[in-house]
Amino acid sequence: PQPVNLWLGGLVLLSTVLSVAIPIKIWNTARIEHRLQEQEKLLMAARVEALANQINPHFLFNSLNNIYSLVVKESKKAPMQIIMLSDLMRYMLYQTDDEFVYLKSEIEYLQNYVALQKMRLYNNDGVRLQVIGELEGQRIRPLLFVSIVENAFKYGTYNVDDVLIEILFKVQGNDIYFECRNKIGGEIKETADSGIGLKNTKERFELLYPDKHDITIRSTDEIFEIGIHLNLI
Repeated sequence: PQPVNLWLGGLVLLSTVLSVAIPIKIWNTARIEHRLQEQEKLLMAARVEALANQINPHFLFNSLNNIYSLVVKESKKAPMQIIMLSDLMRYMLYQTDDEFVYLKSEIEYLQNYVALQKMRLYNNDGVRLQVIGELEGQRIRPLLFVSIVENAFKYGTYNVDDVLIEILFKVQGNDIYFECRNKIGGEIKETADSGIGLKNTKERFELLYPDKHDITIRSTDEIFEIGIHLNLI
């Protein structure tokens, strides 16, 4: 009968339309999701790069100021500081563009940074950096800890008679336990735990290691401490 044929024709037409439309919709949805993921990756990379770019000039200006003061005083430490700064800048310019760096290289960079800072201090006996554990083969995002160390010297050496800066890296398998402890100068106590360096550090960890890190901050009138547990996997 004609009505049956019309129904059958309609069903065939609907089936044809759906068989074409559904795959197209799925393809479009997948394409949109892929574009969103790519845009999210680009946005995260841009944010990380912007945060890293805030680190480098700050560090460079501080180091150049230190070297300038030594040159003015005709100190014999000036040439050595220039060489150490050159090594540090070489690492920052040519190695940290990679998505990951070797943990050993990153810690060596921080050791050189601390050595450079110690050279400008008259009383540096209280400045210590200790590394415990096996570093070989481990890889990490670059420049994660430098802002914290930089803050320790910024706030821990200003208007402080007995400088105290203690830094610890403890590596256990794929876990890193980092601690940094420093005295706080009397005139800057209120800003020691709210500077741009600490803010950048928190944002970088959140972007690069979401749900794989834990940051603990303890602050008193005289001591500022920060602890970080980071899982590298």
